[in-house]
Amino acid sequence: MIMNLNEGDDVETVNPSGQASDATAFSKQHIRMIAAGQGLSYETVSRDMSESNYSSARQGAIEDELTYGEDSEHLIDILTEIYESFVISCVLSGKVIIKDFWENKDDYLKHKWIKAPKKWIDPKKEAESNEVALRTGQKSWADLAASWMFWE
Repeated sequence: MIMNLNEGDDVETVNPSGQASDATAFSKQHIRMIAAGQGLSYETVSRDMSESNYSSARQGAIEDELTYGEDSEHLIDILTEIYESFVISCVLSGKVIIKDFWENKDDYLKHKWIKAPKKWIDPKKEAESNEVALRTGQKSWADLAASWMFWE
């Protein structure tokens, strides 16, 4: 802005102070607000793990998974519909010949979606946690195997 100064007027530059002057903190705060609005952790949205430790990363992953849970259910419903339509279309078009398909349709359409296991944040701590969970009865061997393998 250019102004005419009167005799005796001083020129001063604006020097903002306080938290808003730090662009990094400002950006992080905005990312935190965006993440919170979506029910996600800051680390998930920003992919910035510089301020997290094992406990906070694990807690964030658990909470993020809960947020994704409803979307996963919708996705599985859609995939199931696509799968069943595909199999039925194959039978109707004659690409696949199954003599008793219509009598045993439910048996032929039976399926299970397999999700990849969760990634470990710290394998040593995960192993120690699993050992305690087994010893105290919080997890069974089947629960433990399910978390390692490609089934739920």
